[in-house]
Amino acid sequence: MTQTKTRYLYLLLAAVVYLNAFDLLATLAWCKANGLDQEINPLMRYFMAINPLTGAAFKLFAVASFVILIQYGSRYNFRLAYQGTFLVVILYSALLCWHLIGPLLNI
Repeated sequence: MTQTKTRYLYLLLAAVVYLNAFDLLATLAWCKANGLDQEINPLMRYFMAINPLTGAAFKLFAVASFVILIQYGSRYNFRLAYQGTFLVVILYSALLCWHLIGPLLNI
């Protein structure tokens, strides 16, 4: 049972990594087409204004840190780590829908 739960956590963490990569690519494409000042996240807007590569590096560093912290934290409170990761997957999935549907609605 523990191995199954751990496997599900790792699947969620993989989903976070892939959804983050999609979000990064969509953000870079959006900013290239509409300008860097169109980034909604103020922290990412700051890093993207310095250089889009800096923004990308920060985003990748943040997600890598999240994955490492969740793996470490799951040893002490697996349920909280799992629920937190699940919430992040839900939020990134909503963002994925925004990236896919937003341009169709011209938002």
